[in-house]
Amino acid sequence: MWANQTLALSTLSSGMQTMLGGLNGVHSATKAYSPAMQQLHDTFTGMTVHTSDDANRTQLHPVVRVHPETGRPALFVNSQYTVGLDGFLPNESRTLLGMLFAHATDPQFTCRWRWEVGDVAMWDNRCVQHMVMADFSGQRRYMRRTTVAGDRPIALR
Repeated sequence: MWANQTLALSTLSSGMQTMLGGLNGVHSATKAYSPAMQQLHDTFTGMTVHTSDDANRTQLHPVVRVHPETGRPALFVNSQYTVGLDGFLPNESRTLLGMLFAHATDPQFTCRWRWEVGDVAMWDNRCVQHMVMADFSGQRRYMRRTTVAGDRPIALR
C-alpha cells in the first residue's frame, strides 16, 4: 500500500499546515533495526536482517518537506521512523504524531496494489509512504529491492 503524503497534507487546515511547516521530526531506525529487534528478525524465514546500535541514532528532518522536482509540499512523518518532534515533550509528540500517522494513512490517500506475476512497482519516498500489509500468509514473497540514494529533505519555508 502507498499513501500520498502531498494529498494528505493538502487536506489539513491552513492553521495545521502552517504549524507543521515549522517543525522538525526526530527520526530513528530504533523500532526496526536496533539490537532490541534482533529476536523478532530471527523469526523471519527466507531473509536475514542484521541489527546495529547505529539504528539508535537520531536525525532531524522537516515534518513538511518540499519535493525537489515538483516543488510541492508533503508530510514527511511515519509511524516506523518518526519517534518524536523536536522541542516537544514526549506526550505532546505522541498526540500530534498519532493524529498525523492516522491522517496520512487514511484510505482516501492510499493506493493498494494487487500483485500479479511479473509486476514491477516503483514509488517516490519523498512524497509517498510505503507500507507492507502482510496479507500474503501462505504465499512466498519474492522481491528484489533497489533503493536509490536520496537527497536531503528540504524544509518548507
